[in-house]
Amino acid sequence: MKRKWVAFAAACCMLSSGMLQASALTFTEAEQILSTGGPASGSDDLVYQPIRPAEGDAVNTYSYENPVAFAVVCQDADVIESGIFAVMVEGRIDPYWVELKSMTEYKERYTTAEYGVVDPEVVLPEAWVGMEDSVCVLTTSITLPAYQAILNDERFAGVGLLTDHYEQTAIYAEAVYGTWLHLEAEEGYAFDQAALEAEGIIFADELTEDTKTVSCMYRDALPLAEAIALCEALEAREDIAFAWPEGFITANTPLSAITHISVTPLTLLTGDPNGDDMITADDARVALQAYVNQTVMQTDSGLTALQLSAVDVNADNALTAEDANWILHYYVHNTVLGVETDWSQILPE
Repeated sequence: MKRKWVAFAAACCMLSSGMLQASALTFTEAEQILSTGGPASGSDDLVYQPIRPAEGDAVNTYSYENPVAFAVVCQDADVIESGIFAVMVEGRIDPYWVELKSMTEYKERYTTAEYGVVDPEVVLPEAWVGMEDSVCVLTTSITLPAYQAILNDERFAGVGLLTDHYEQTAIYAEAVYGTWLHLEAEEGYAFDQAALEAEGIIFADELTEDTKTVSCMYRDALPLAEAIALCEALEAREDIAFAWPEGFITANTPLSAITHISVTPLTLLTGDPNGDDMITADDARVALQAYVNQTVMQTDSGLTALQLSAVDVNADNALTAEDANWILHYYVHNTVLGVETDWSQILPE
């Protein structure tokens, strides 16, 4: 049975609300996202959601993400008040100074003369719930050594990637060169590209059996009523579950278009307690020293909760000398011997 277009719309709603965000990122992944401007969720840059029936000339919305900066949970009220802190970074003689804003200060950017106060919801990682007043946005770029220093600083309880989420209404405009459409393939079918092209549909790329949604163009420029009629005719085909016009948005995003702000927590690779996104002999040394501190010396392990989780490679909720041994084995296999090995091959069954 042909699925209703509302099912597609519901899926788009999930995407646009950030429900499909990545659950955690490493520092390297987050840094790459910030440098390229890509979305933290790994979804497409623009998420299409139809407005059906059309509301005047409004035919759809586009949701998209703008990764902004790193965020931290700051447990030092003096740091939040001053808006600046210093960490000692390996390889530097002088402190590394980092500026930050409280979340309240950060959200002030959305107060404009045109729109007044806009107060977007902030969606935090589960582990950060209850610490909303301590969440701050770093306004200074940080390097990997600075991140490692923050991880080991008791003033901070977590680091994450802050992302602004926007949604804009797209307006249908009759173009001079054709009509833009959004198509979704029927479940169990692939688009019949040759047949669609024979009917005047133009595709930018060759479609594959895995292509489930596609943005394409009809050869003629049509008024909206005729574009909707074309979509209804396309939906009568057995290979197409959904067809609807695509509208246009302006190049500039108004601040009022923000829907919410999210923070994706940063995590450590299993076996990487020093947080450099590599598993090395130094990680085994850190794990062994933590074991000696906690078990032999009966003192604090010296590791944060995030680091302890990274050290516990067999996930038995215990810090043992075996954890350090397995980390060393992983390093020897993958780096010294050059034999690609995952944890399932290292750890005993």
